[in-house]
Amino acid sequence: MNISIPSLSASERVLLGKCPLFSGFPEPDLDFALRFFDAERVTFSQGESLLNEGDPLSFFGLVLSGKIRVSMTAITGEELLMAGVLPGGTFAEALCYLGTESAGIAIRADLDSVILRMSTDRLRNSLLAPETSVLPAQFRKNSAAPDGISEDHADLPVRNAENLNAARLSRLLTDRFLRMLANRALSMNRRIQTLTRTTLRRKLIAFFSECRDEFGSDTFTVPMDREGLASYLGTDRSALSRELSAMKREGLIDFRKNEFRLCRMNRE
Repeated sequence: MNISIPSLSASERVLLGKCPLFSGFPEPDLDFALRFFDAERVTFSQGESLLNEGDPLSFFGLVLSGKIRVSMTAITGEELLMAGVLPGGTFAEALCYLGTESAGIAIRADLDSVILRMSTDRLRNSLLAPETSVLPAQFRKNSAAPDGISEDHADLPVRNAENLNAARLSRLLTDRFLRMLANRALSMNRRIQTLTRTTLRRKLIAFFSECRDEFGSDTFTVPMDREGLASYLGTDRSALSRELSAMKREGLIDFRKNEFRLCRMNRE
């Protein structure tokens, strides 16, 4: 594992701009946000573990390149896929915020991957302490200058303006993060609805409908292989392959590897 200060490439900054947590931020505000979350740019080799099941989780991540796999182990010893995360996606936000001693999930790199590893310490404290006490150090500036030092008084308006902007951004980042948690909860609710369908075909229709809503298109790439999708839907790979082939023959869908196109599939 190689850790470096988050000196991000232009393409990585563009990718951050598509994440709800950072979208619309000009460069100075984005830099503040990275410091607010104590962001680190971290690289992982394919198959390398980011977190072992049962270990405490102190970070959440945003995938800059590659693919990250989040899973847990069933009582039968079988691996259950929770999520396959592609560039631009995030993972482990809720568990990081809760700060649980045992995360109960495993996270590893399915491909050579680069992630932005972040902390929720400042965000959590911002809900419990005065705003300026949780700002990155370079933004914690006194609102009053020492008596008798005129040069400090001279830049007091600038310092106050910086403090106010930092406080504004802290509130905005806190709101955006909580919205991410809410959306994650809605996503898990949709998965529960998918898994409660009575047949594999109905599960696939519900899953594909969710993908169409998420990507805004009838064509999309599923962030998991066949084995992972089978695990996600609670079935085995052979049954999944048979059902996908049948749906393709019937003209409901078309696919090539992990890219799917919905042809005449009706919403349920």
